[in-house]
Amino acid sequence: MEPSNDPRNDFNKIFQKFLEAPTTQNRDQLLAAAEKYRDAWILTMASGGHQTNVPDPSNWAPEAIAQFYSEQLSKTSSSTKYSRKLEAVRSLGNGLPIKLALQERTNLREKKTYWTVSWRTKYSPSGTNRRFYYSAGQYWHCPAAVALELLEDLDQQGGLGEEYLDIRPGNTNVKVIINPDTQEKNPSFYNTQCRSIFATDEYWGSAPKVVALSDTNSDWKKVMIVNNENLNCTFRSLTKNSTYMPKKGLAKSSEWWLDNAMMDANVQQMRIFHKELKKIVNISQ
Repeated sequence: MEPSNDPRNDFNKIFQKFLEAPTTQNRDQLLAAAEKYRDAWILTMASGGHQTNVPDPSNWAPEAIAQFYSEQLSKTSSSTKYSRKLEAVRSLGNGLPIKLALQERTNLREKKTYWTVSWRTKYSPSGTNRRFYYSAGQYWHCPAAVALELLEDLDQQGGLGEEYLDIRPGNTNVKVIINPDTQEKNPSFYNTQCRSIFATDEYWGSAPKVVALSDTNSDWKKVMIVNNENLNCTFRSLTKNSTYMPKKGLAKSSEWWLDNAMMDANVQQMRIFHKELKKIVNISQ
């Protein structure tokens, strides 16, 4: 990102970038931007300027600002721990691996360990860094046929079995908010729901197939999207929790945020995605 003449604007942009991908590189950029912002604020006030809508950073060292945001992250995504049980793996044409893993998950929000099924990939075939969902201007996606293979593989290994169901309160009946049938029976409701799922810079074909499911936490939902034109698909989590990190904004009018971590979903949700994806792929053949 090219620096501008507005340190506050630069800080906000880099902060948003850090929220979307809290990497070491982005943290270092945030620290540098915080230092420039602090110095500019002190200079403005010393010269008689007045900015009542700008918080006073004069007593915050850049390290303290960066530490604050790191602590916020530690309360969310980075506090999540996984223990892998089973996994299915496929490679795309460029050698990039895609994994679907059954894991035990524990974090500070739920506090109790439970089973989850996780989509995972990397930035490059030889790289070690786990990919964030939205990165370098791209929303993660893969061929629907590959996603179906992974779901079939994990299912055959027993990874979608009864013993791995999510038994937390609220998971007895996962609600299907919309699916392709809704598109035909109630197109107005379907389109309204889609507006809370897509970002303004996304294109998923003229008639995308979307499956949105309720979640244990009422301010979350899980979504599968299939582009009916090229049969690419994606799986994403959405939240109304504005304090959650890492996240990315969708439409300005939307109350939903895109979780910028790759999706975790429970077995009940993945069973529904599996069933719906199989129908979509079979119809297209």
